[in-house]
Amino acid sequence: MEEAGVSRGLSSGGRPTARRARLLALPHRQVALAAAGSIGALLVVSVLAVSQATLASRDLQSAQSRLAPVDARVTIAQSTYAAMMQDARALTIKTPVTPNVQDFTNAQDAWTAYKRVAVRLPGESKLQAAFDKKQTVLTATLATFVAGTATETDLANVTSDFAKGSATLTEIARLYDVAAQQAYRAVQLHTDAVRHDVLVASGASLALLCVGFVLVFRSTRSRERANVTNAAERARELRRGELETELQRGLELVSTEEACYRIVQKALRRNIPTVAAELLVADSSRAHFQQVCRDEAGGPGCPVISPNECPAARRGQTETFASSTAISACPYLQERPSGDCSAVCVPVSIAGKTIGVLHATAPDREPPDRETAADIELIARKVGERLGLLRAFSRSESQAHTDPLTGLCNRRSLESQVRDVVHEDLPYVVAYGDLDHFKDRNDVYGHDAGDRALRLFARVLRDNLRPNDIPARYGGEEFVIVFPNCPVGEAEKVVERIQERLGVALYGGTVPPFTASFGLAASDPVLTFSETLEAADASLLQAKIRGRDRIVVAGADTNAVQPAPAMTETLSPATP
Repeated sequence: MEEAGVSRGLSSGGRPTARRARLLALPHRQVALAAAGSIGALLVVSVLAVSQATLASRDLQSAQSRLAPVDARVTIAQSTYAAMMQDARALTIKTPVTPNVQDFTNAQDAWTAYKRVAVRLPGESKLQAAFDKKQTVLTATLATFVAGTATETDLANVTSDFAKGSATLTEIARLYDVAAQQAYRAVQLHTDAVRHDVLVASGASLALLCVGFVLVFRSTRSRERANVTNAAERARELRRGELETELQRGLELVSTEEACYRIVQKALRRNIPTVAAELLVADSSRAHFQQVCRDEAGGPGCPVISPNECPAARRGQTETFASSTAISACPYLQERPSGDCSAVCVPVSIAGKTIGVLHATAPDREPPDRETAADIELIARKVGERLGLLRAFSRSESQAHTDPLTGLCNRRSLESQVRDVVHEDLPYVVAYGDLDHFKDRNDVYGHDAGDRALRLFARVLRDNLRPNDIPARYGGEEFVIVFPNCPVGEAEKVVERIQERLGVALYGGTVPPFTASFGLAASDPVLTFSETLEAADASLLQAKIRGRDRIVVAGADTNAVQPAPAMTETLSPATP
């Protein structure tokens, strides 16, 4: 049933299906967005890495473009200087040799070209100054050889100066080698850092992408489960709403409690067929439960006797018992002839007052589920509301047609019932009665004694009339009795019996003794009820005039009318 309800909720109409499709497609869009974001982040990192690598390459090229020419000039200077040293090795004092002027010129040009492109490395200026100084000294020394005035000291100085100059050039060349190596190493370190950043960023992006996929996948599953759960819940609410509407309409169509019970039985059989259920309702005294409806299987037959003994009725709330073998199980579930069972008991209340219980049983340790219990509670609530309305209407209707003091019909109810008698063309007799000296008795004994006298007289009327006779309190101490389909003679005998029974009821009681007078009138096709009632009232007046405590029949020989036996005078009534 639930799956069918879900299917109907998801497939009925195009809009719910489209809404569900959009809801289910939303997580997939999130996955795509997460993937696009991760890939975009990875691309950004890669572009930045390539940019950084390009900048590092440019830095390396810039360093090479600055250092390579200088290094080349230093190399040329070194080679030229080496040629001059080769010439210097042939110098002697005894055999003067003119140095190679071209080599010296080349050495000077190479040194000048180097100084023009030098980049001023740390310590380079000091080495340049030292080399220039040595070169000046060396030029002067070489001039002595050309002039033939060189000495052994000059020869030693030439050799030493050439060695020191060569060492200076070598040191300058080393400075540029170190600078080139540092630039290359810096570029390599920068490249390694960029590569490391790219790898870290790529790994982080992939990890983020994986985490995003996992979270979105879980979100997708959770949304799908939530959608299915919500659809099932909506289907249950829709079904329960339909049940409530149908139950409400069915109960509104009936006007008796028995008809309500039949609808409850039909609702139980149709909506909770898997459990055995019965409805127990307390009688008017609330002392006993009565089974008013049961399912087709005969119902569980709960043996509870009264509402005070039922835990659900006593507590006024739903009670669920998973097993009749449990220590906390209801005593009336234990040791049933049908065996162990589980149960749900829902009280039926009217204006907060429990008047019944809806009792359902299921296999042991398999109590009715929450949805079934909710259906039972719904049925119990609706039947309680309808019973309360019917009983309230019955009370109000009874109060509208009944005299509140005596419980007899009031004037309006009497006229309504007599209208039905007249409509059926039945003959009838009207007896108009009045309590003798009632106002004087109220003045002597008080109004409470007067009310007790009225209630006692009403009880005597009810006990001595036929079921179809209509007694009514017509106003004050006046009473009217209508005898449908009754000869006037029989009606007179009934009234005489009422006077006799009144005396008996007064004997030994707490009500001060009193008597009653009656006037009788038979109906006539040409007379209305009001006219017949006026004739009976006139006869009552005659009874009052002739001494009270007697009966006068309209149209009869008044001389033949005898007073009724005055039981109140022959018996010893209780003193007030």
